[in-house]
Amino acid sequence: MGKWADLGYTHLYGMGTERNAEKALECFRKGVETEDMYACWAIFEDMHGSGVSLVSDNEAWDMCKRAAALGHEKAAMLLQMKERKTIN
Repeated sequence: MGKWADLGYTHLYGMGTERNAEKALECFRKGVETEDMYACWAIFEDMHGSGVSLVSDNEAWDMCKRAAALGHEKAAMLLQMKERKTIN
C-alpha cells in the first residue's frame, strides 16, 4: 500500500489521531496523483461505498476504473460485473 493510502486510513479510522473522513479523502486524493491503486480503491470503497458518501457516484466509479487499470483485482471484477449489468 502506498504512503498516502496508509495515511488516509490512519485519519479515516483514527489510528493514532482523531478520526477525520475529510482529511482521509484529502490523503487518498494525493495518493491518486501518485497512481496508488489502493488510494483509488479507498475513494471508491471507503469514501463512497461504506456510507461515508464524500464523493459522487461518478467520481467513485472513475476511481474504481483507475484502480482496476493499476492492477486492483477486486476493482476489475466489479467493473466486469457492472458491464454485465449484474450490479448498479
